[in-house]
Amino acid sequence: MNNLTIQSIKSLLTKNLLPSEDVVAGKQHFVGFEKDNQLLGTAGLEVYGNMGLFRSLAVDMAVRNQGVGKQLHQQILDHAKSCKLQSLYLLTTSAETYFESLGWIRIPRNTVPESIQQSAEFSSLCPQTAISMYLCLEDQPVREAVALFKSGLNCAQSVFSAFAPQLGLDRAVALKITSGLNGGINRKGEICGAVLGSYMALGLKYGRSESHDLAARDKTSELLREFDRRFLQRHCGLHCSELLRRNVSQPEDYEILSRERTFTHICPYLVMDAATLVSDLL
Repeated sequence: MNNLTIQSIKSLLTKNLLPSEDVVAGKQHFVGFEKDNQLLGTAGLEVYGNMGLFRSLAVDMAVRNQGVGKQLHQQILDHAKSCKLQSLYLLTTSAETYFESLGWIRIPRNTVPESIQQSAEFSSLCPQTAISMYLCLEDQPVREAVALFKSGLNCAQSVFSAFAPQLGLDRAVALKITSGLNGGINRKGEICGAVLGSYMALGLKYGRSESHDLAARDKTSELLREFDRRFLQRHCGLHCSELLRRNVSQPEDYEILSRERTFTHICPYLVMDAATLVSDLL
């Protein structure tokens, strides 16, 4: 970028009420959309090891609703993949729904890696009320699990069926097997479906099929305990009602969870985390 381009980016960001104080040559990678020699759209990426901070997506009013934002977003993703990044993070105060439509999921701010949290955007430029979001770039089953959940499948179906084909089970069969495990087993608020789907994937890979195969039994049990240990390091429990902080078996609580979009805000994160652990343990 030359100085003029930097100034154009800063001007567009300021016009769109986005932080620009830390935009300097060599610190970020920016892409742009120009028309008649005027910068009308931009997006940026900061690299932190094998992770990245997606930032500064701004589109001028003159070209909004024309696919410019999606084009810039894809350009940044392509660059991130060329840099071998595994995951991206962002902060937003007003575009959560838009980024969800692009595959991002909302995550608790305190789960963002420390290196990203030390960036200017996280540490000082964006308010504490800004929403943290995450996008997996590398692990195909994890991306599939989140996409399946967003398509309307339950959390157990999403996790288990994302891994089933590589474990030799037809995805349609996997979806049928787990169809009643939503809401903590048929909306009873018991073990989270994402956890159950993970158990089933690990069991499908390592479980015993003969009564005398004690080694397989013990191996599976060890992996499930390790899954629980890692999951509980990041979450407040294994039960649906603990994780959602309401009893989904009660109609009034279920109505509140639906109205507050809790299933949209929290469950994709649980699916992602569970699938990530399964991927690590397989």
